[in-house]
Amino acid sequence: MTAPRSLALTVALALSAAGQAPPPPPAAVAKLDASAAAARDAGKLDDALKLYRQALAQAPAWQEGWWQVGTIHYGRDQY
Repeated sequence: MTAPRSLALTVALALSAAGQAPPPPPAAVAKLDASAAAARDAGKLDDALKLYRQALAQAPAWQEGWWQVGTIHYGRDQY
């Protein structure tokens, strides 16, 4: 059984498949991204996930954010 996709992930994948780049994330997302990356690099993965999810709530088509969330879950064997 596969998990249902979120609407944001579906939109991001559709844009990617259509060859259209999603718009860049807003400036607020860049700040959350920097904080999340710092948390990730410090090994605080729960904090990083929380920050990435906050950023994705503001910019659901932000592909790099989805990549980072997926990478953290993959590293934890959470497929």
